[in-house]
Amino acid sequence: MFELIDKDDSGSLAIDEITTAVKSDKVVKDFLKTCGDETLMFLLQPKRLDHALRELDTDGSGEVDIDECTARRPTCHPNATPARWTHLTG
Repeated sequence: MFELIDKDDSGSLAIDEITTAVKSDKVVKDFLKTCGDETLMFLLQPKRLDHALRELDTDGSGEVDIDECTARRPTCHPNATPARWTHLTG
């Protein structure tokens, strides 16, 4: 999921960048709806998204980097994308 949002390949995502992607990026929304991971599907609900972002941003920087993301959600790692999701990522 991380690579779907990290369009500039910076290795970190601003909280606003994540929020915008979850709310308005069709590819990200489709991924969340069809990924089969209930925890990720709950990110489509604003209150749950806000809570998840606070949990992921362990250093309080206002950004989530790949290490923070994968420490909490292994499915955030780019290599964790199952083959059935590749139509959404490439």
